[in-house]
Amino acid sequence: MSNMSFLEKLLDGAEVEWKVLGEVVNTATAPVKLKKEAYRVTGNIPIIDQGIKFIAGLC
Repeated sequence: MSNMSFLEKLLDGAEVEWKVLGEVVNTATAPVKLKKEAYRVTGNIPIIDQGIKFIAGLC
């Protein structure tokens, strides 16, 4: 059995540049909260919340 971690195996031989998360992504906070009644089954923007499902709906 190998002592390499999953990440080490995944990256074996690959050139990697580690960056701080904030350097590669932007987070957006909505200026107003969307009421649950406005959640839709179809749409372009996923609604992420802390409920049972990661994506609660779309808008």
